This record gives sequence, structure tokens and C-alpha cells, in this order.
Amino acid sequence: MKRLFTLTLALLMALTLFGTGARRYAYAEEENPYVGLWQITGQQEGETYTSYAEQGVEAYLEFLPNGAIYGVMGSEEEFIEDYMAYQVTGENTLDIYEGEDALPSVYDPSTGVITVTDPDSGLASFVERVTADPLPDIRSLVDNSDRELTYYGYKMTNNGQTVDMLEYVPLMGMDPEDFYLTLEPDGTGYLQFGAEESGGEITWTETEIIPVENPDQPVTYTRQDDHISFTVEGVYVEFAPEGEVEALMAMKGI
Repeated sequence: MKRLFTLTLALLMALTLFGTGARRYAYAEEENPYVGLWQITGQQEGETYTSYAEQGVEAYLEFLPNGAIYGVMGSEEEFIEDYMAYQVTGENTLDIYEGEDALPSVYDPSTGVITVTDPDSGLASFVERVTADPLPDIRSLVDNSDRELTYYGYKMTNNGQTVDMLEYVPLMGMDPEDFYLTLEPDGTGYLQFGAEESGGEITWTETEIIPVENPDQPVTYTRQDDHISFTVEGVYVEFAPEGEVEALMAMKGI
């Protein structure tokens, strides 16, 4: 019988052997001046400047500590979301990635503006930090209540050692996208953790993931910043939204 919440044996063994050599999150330990909420205020193409506010458009970028960017754009009628990634390249410089394409960006501390330039078109976008108190809840602008949501395995912690699954899983000959959690709006879903025997249908509530084959073995999970995490067999596992993971993988060339 499938054991839905049994982690892939090869990965568990590798985590144990990995020991003190486990890759830690350097970006979580270093000060990152870009983490936080920003707003695209306008664009410059040649001599033509377009103000988003004058067009009735709102566009926000949330720079996350792990190198991902959550973006929201729209108006009162509808907002859409997307993910990008970024990498700090020097003092006051960074690259913002749309897929595998890097957009060179410069931060001006005197104005508090990031200028993002498309090297192909020369189009420049101006991004300003949002300092309003309280900060706007940009994630509430997008209604995801009626659509399927997929999350990919993002990081694992075992015996005090944390590994980046996006980089570590391929070293084990596995695909990071084989570690996923799908939540349907009707309360059903699917959890896959690498090996075929470690996957199966689930139901879910706001606090529990329940395997259909073993409903008496629910697992309590938590949500934080759109990440879902739980602990199984002493191993902490964190899943990140599909778009976030794919943006990070594209930037890393995975």
C-alpha cells in the first residue's frame, strides 16, 4: 500500500549522509536591501514617458529574500500575477530575470528608484519602494479561489541541516518538479514526493492535508507568504508556489 507521507528513501538517506555539508541559505543570512514591496511607477521609451498612475494602472513587485519576485498588475477591474527573479550583482546593481533573460538594473539610493532596462528595446521601467503604513496587501488583489494551485518542493530541513531542493534534488538524479502539491478549489488535490510510491490523492482543509487512502493519518500544515510547510518523519518540508519556483529555476538555469 502506498504510504503517502513517506519521503523518498533515496532523498532521506542522502539528507542523512549530507550532514554538515548541507547547503545553507546564504541569502537568508546576508542583509538584502531590496527585500520588500516596490511599485512600478512608469516607463520611458526614447523620449516618451508613460505614468502608470495616469493610465489607471497599478503594478507592484514584492522582492522576496530567496531571490524571487512576486508581481501584480492591473486596475480596479482585474489584476493578474506573475513571478520573476533577481540576483544582486554589485553595490546598487542587480539583474532582474524574466525567464532566462536578465534585465540589468540600477538602484539610485538618492532617489530610492530602481531603473530596469530592457537591453533589446531600451525600454526603462522605474520601480520605487513603497513606504506606506500599513503596506498594501497586494496578494489580496488577485482572486485565486476558483483555480487549481500547484506548489513545488522548495527546501528541506533534517537534523538541523537545510538544503535547497531546487539545486540539491537534481544532484540526486531527480527532477524538482516531481515534488509537488496540488490543491483544487473543491478541497481535493494530489501530493507527490518524488517516487511513485510516495504520491497519492488528498483532501485538504485550511490546516490539514489528508491522504485519501489513509484518512486517519492527516498531516498538519502551515502557510506563510504563500509557502506551505509540514513535518513528516522528522523532516521539515517547504513548498513554494509554482510560478515562484519556475522563476528561480529559470534564473539558476535548472
